[in-house]
Amino acid sequence: MPEKQNTADETQRNYKILIIDDDQDFAASLKLILENEDYQTVLAHSEEEALESITKNTVDLALIDIRLGQDNGIELLPKLKKIQPNILCVMITGFGSVETAVEALNSGAYDYLRKPVNPGELLATLRRGFEKIGLLKEKQVMEGTLSEIEQQIKASFNQAAIGIAHLSLKGMWLTCNNKFCQIIGYEQDELLKISMIDITPPEESQNTRNMIDELLTGNVQYFSRETQFLRKDGLPVWVNVTISPVSSPSGDPLYFILFIEDITKRREIEEMLQNLVKDLAEANQNLEDFTRTASHDLQEPLRKIISFADRLRNSIGEKLDEREKEYFHRLENSSVRMQKLIEDLLRYSRISSLAPEMGPVDLKDVVQEVLLDLEVSIERTKGIIDIKHLPKIEADKTQMRQLFQNLISNALKFHNKTEAPKIEIDSMYNDNGYWKIMIRDNGIGMKEEHIKRIFKPFERLHGSSEFPGTGMGLAICLKVVTRHHGKIVVKSSLGKGTLYIVELPEKQN
Repeated sequence: MPEKQNTADETQRNYKILIIDDDQDFAASLKLILENEDYQTVLAHSEEEALESITKNTVDLALIDIRLGQDNGIELLPKLKKIQPNILCVMITGFGSVETAVEALNSGAYDYLRKPVNPGELLATLRRGFEKIGLLKEKQVMEGTLSEIEQQIKASFNQAAIGIAHLSLKGMWLTCNNKFCQIIGYEQDELLKISMIDITPPEESQNTRNMIDELLTGNVQYFSRETQFLRKDGLPVWVNVTISPVSSPSGDPLYFILFIEDITKRREIEEMLQNLVKDLAEANQNLEDFTRTASHDLQEPLRKIISFADRLRNSIGEKLDEREKEYFHRLENSSVRMQKLIEDLLRYSRISSLAPEMGPVDLKDVVQEVLLDLEVSIERTKGIIDIKHLPKIEADKTQMRQLFQNLISNALKFHNKTEAPKIEIDSMYNDNGYWKIMIRDNGIGMKEEHIKRIFKPFERLHGSSEFPGTGMGLAICLKVVTRHHGKIVVKSSLGKGTLYIVELPEKQN
C-alpha cells in the first residue's frame, strides 16, 4: 500500500480548526478531509456551540458557514474575534453573490470558499492561512522581543551610573537620564526648556559653541574633556564630558549624545594633593637649605676648635697630667667625629637636592676604584674581595661610587674579630629591565628586628668606641638607590653575615 502523501506542513498540523456548520453531514465531510491530513478539528453546529467551544479551546482557524440555520455566520465572526482576537476565519457560502463574500471580508474574514468545497482548494486556503498565522506569531514574538529590548534599553538608560543626554543640533536638550538630572540638579522637564549654553559657565560658552561647530562640520568625530557645568543652584560641578553626533544612514547628523561623569570630588582631591605636594616640596627644600647652611656654617668654627686644640696640646702638652691629657684626647676625638658627621650630612644633602647626572657607567670599574680607596682598610683587616660579574648601566657615576664605598666599607668594618672579612659581589639580570646586585659578607650580621632601622639617618646599632662611624652610610645608600629608581633589600641574621641586594634599572626612563 503506497504511503499517504502529506499536503500540510508538520508545523501547520499543530494548529486547531473549528468547523461551524448546521449541516452535520457537510461538517462531517470537512472533518474527514482535514483529519485525513492529520489536522486537529472541533465541530460546532450552531452559534451557541461555536461560542462555547471557542471559550473552552484555543482555536487558530475557523471554517464558518455564512448561514447557520436562523443565525448569521457573518454576525458570529466578530463575536469569535472578541473571545480570541487572533483567530483566522474562512467563510463558506452555498448561496449569495460576490457582495456577500465582500461583506464577510469587510467584517474581518480572512477568505471565503463556495459550496460544494473543492478539497484541493480547501487545503490550499488552509495552508495560506496557516502561513499567515505563522507570520503573525513570528511578528508577535519579534514585537515582544523588541518591546523587551526597548524596556531593557530604557531601564539601562535611566539607571546608568553616568549621566546620558541627547542634545539637538541647535544645542537644546531633548532627553536625559536620572543620573544626568542628579548631576546637573534640574528636573527633566526643566532641563528640556533650556539649552546647553544655559548650564555652561560664561568663560566656557565660546569653547562649547566651537565644539558643536566642529562636530557638525565633521572635522572631529567626538570631543572628550573635563569642564564645568552650572547646576540649577548656580554652583559649578566638574564633569568629564564626551559628546558625539548621532547620524542617519545617509550620514546626516540627527542629534548629539552626551555622557557625563561627576568628577568634582576627584578634582578636589587632586587639588588637595597638589597643594600637599607643593607644601611638602617647599618643606623639603627648606630642610635641605637649612641642612646645607647649618652644615657649612658649622664647619668653620669646628675647624677652629680642632686647630686651636691641636696648638694648645703642642704648647702645653708636656705640662698636662694624665687626666688632662685624657680630656684633650676626648676633645680631639669628638671634634673629628663631629667633622665626619657634618661631611656625611652635607653628602646626604647633596644627593637629596642635586639631580643625578646620568650616563653609561661600568659598575666593575666603579668597584675597582672603590677598592683602591679602601686599600688601607683591606690590608689592615686582611679582607678578601671576590668580584664575579657587574653590569654596565645608566647612572650617576659619583653616586655609584658613594653607594659601593659605603656598602663595602660597612662589610669591612663589621667583620668578625676571629676571621678575616670575605666579601662576594655578583649580579644577575631580571626580565623587567633591572639588574640585581648582591653584596654578601661573613661579618657579625644583625638581628632581623634591627634591619628596618639601619637606613635611617644617624641610626647606629653599636657604640662609636666599638665601631666608629656616623650612622649616615646606609642612609646615603638608600637615597642613592631611590634617586636611581631602584630599591635595596637587606637579609641578615646575628653572627651569620649580611646580604645587601640592590636593584637598579639598566636604563633610566
